[in-house]
Amino acid sequence: MTFPASHTFYKKTSALQINLMKPKPEETSGVNGKTISKLKPGAILLEIAKANGSKSYDWENKAMISLSPQEISSIEVSRLTQSGKVSIFHDPGKGTANEGKITRSLTIERTKNNDGYFFNLTEKNNGAIRNCNSILNDEEYYLFRELLIGAIPSLYGWR
Repeated sequence: MTFPASHTFYKKTSALQINLMKPKPEETSGVNGKTISKLKPGAILLEIAKANGSKSYDWENKAMISLSPQEISSIEVSRLTQSGKVSIFHDPGKGTANEGKITRSLTIERTKNNDGYFFNLTEKNNGAIRNCNSILNDEEYYLFRELLIGAIPSLYGWR
């Protein structure tokens, strides 16, 4: 299975990049102690970097979040709601002693002028906060959505 390269939307104040992360083999114990192999679904890695000059971006200090197929679906479904807003929150330490130490949150909503979509991505890591945002116009957002929706079968290993 071949996976495509990333796609980046370059803006004056930021760059938003999406990468397809392929499914990974996962072994689990089955009936009678037999090992069963299956694919753990892949994800889309969304990254936002701030501009640090003309056509230059600070990828060293980017914010990123991994989007599951279900979260991609929630982005698409949010378009059908009146607010058109979706919020996704990750806490990899939830339910452990590390709960709240590292979190990521993504909010996507229509711009105030209704001419695009505002992305706000915040990472918290042991008290340090990194916040990056980007705006995609309607044409760019259409491409963003189509790439995400088109990737779902690949995330399950169906292509």
